[in-house]
Amino acid sequence: MHKKQTILTLACVGLLVIIAGFVTFHFVTAAQAAQPKTAFTFRAEKAPEWWAGKNNYPKEDETVSYQGSTEDLPAVALTVAQGTEAVPKNCFVNYFYWQKSVNPAAALEDMKARTTEGGGLSLREIDTHELTMNNVPYTLHQYEITGEDNDNVASGVEFAYIPYGDGYIEARGYCETVGQLPVTLPAFDAVELKL
Repeated sequence: MHKKQTILTLACVGLLVIIAGFVTFHFVTAAQAAQPKTAFTFRAEKAPEWWAGKNNYPKEDETVSYQGSTEDLPAVALTVAQGTEAVPKNCFVNYFYWQKSVNPAAALEDMKARTTEGGGLSLREIDTHELTMNNVPYTLHQYEITGEDNDNVASGVEFAYIPYGDGYIEARGYCETVGQLPVTLPAFDAVELKL
């Protein structure tokens, strides 16, 4: 009889441990799920002639087959485009949040080099704008792509790098012509990042 009670006691203790583990796992998982994801927000009232797609999470997207390190992917990305989803116009801006530090000046030089690599293209700075996102001041640099090979590329481009949180926001704007770049400024005012 003593042996049966010991086995029954051990079984009950084992069952209680399993139940406690399940309850703990459930509450931890629920708490993690309740935490909001990092996401860009688009305030349409600030840029009425623009629309935004959905936030994309490249590090989490299992449908994408990516050969490199996930460190080479942004945590979240958003595209904001001029016009409507059904009838897009000439300009769009891509926003990325990277979970690593940045030197804005070095990142800008790197992007300028990558934009013109392969030869035949060059960048001519057109303008700069002092803006803020999430109460962080930054500089938007606007350029014209010139050169013999620019027939197949947007000639108006703009770049900004904004240290924020434990990482940085990268914004890249593109317009069919350099003269259209000023229409992107409302889009820069309408986007924020929620960590």
